[in-house]
Amino acid sequence: MANEYIINSILESSITKFQEAKKKRDEDYELHHKEFEIVQAELAKLFYILSDNIINAFKFKLIDKEDALQEGVMICLQKLDQFKPERGKAFNYYTTCTLNHFRQLYRGAKSQHELQKRYYEHLIDQLEGMFFDHGSYGQLKGGYKGAKTAHNKS
Repeated sequence: MANEYIINSILESSITKFQEAKKKRDEDYELHHKEFEIVQAELAKLFYILSDNIINAFKFKLIDKEDALQEGVMICLQKLDQFKPERGKAFNYYTTCTLNHFRQLYRGAKSQHELQKRYYEHLIDQLEGMFFDHGSYGQLKGGYKGAKTAHNKS
């Protein structure tokens, strides 16, 4: 989905349709649930484009792109009821919500990455300690020559 953009008026129109379809669905589920699902799918496509553009622009390297795209769409769909057009533009609102969520994911991934790195460094230190403390390194360092000399003396 490279180079796709969202026009705010289209996004706001889709949100309005969604909110109206949701009210109708709540009143009569059987009659209006298909309409609701169609509008929701339309919005999911728009939110997918928005999430993709944010991920590509900010290059969150430690986050799996496919997982982040799904997260971005889900966050936007969850925030549909909270959007109020009188408070600002839909594009700005959903971009901010998605970007904040991605930053939170990135911080968590970065922390996890740092923890894994420290854990591996700790394991290496422990193994080196075991290796050096028991004299194995000295035996291996002099290894072949030391073993050959000891064998020749007998």
